[in-house]
Amino acid sequence: MAAFAPRELARSLYRLAVAGIIAAAACGLGNDFENISALVGAFSNGVIAFILPPFLLLRLKGSHLGCAEKALNVGLLIFGVACTAFATFVVLKNMVEI
Repeated sequence: MAAFAPRELARSLYRLAVAGIIAAAACGLGNDFENISALVGAFSNGVIAFILPPFLLLRLKGSHLGCAEKALNVGLLIFGVACTAFATFVVLKNMVEI
């Protein structure tokens, strides 16, 4: 029987702990788990998809971009903030109504 290396054992135990915490949260929250996962999704997807890419591009390469490229990225950044805020508001509104 092959023995686990200490690092592999630690990684496996970490994965098991994370899965256990998520399973416990799903069981403990019951009907609210749907709302909480929707809230996390609404917020994080907007940030990851619409806010971070133009923000990082402007931050890292802003001095090398032309005016049109800067304006496009700022517009996408504003659109991302607005969509993220709207999606988060809608989910919070649904959570309060329930």
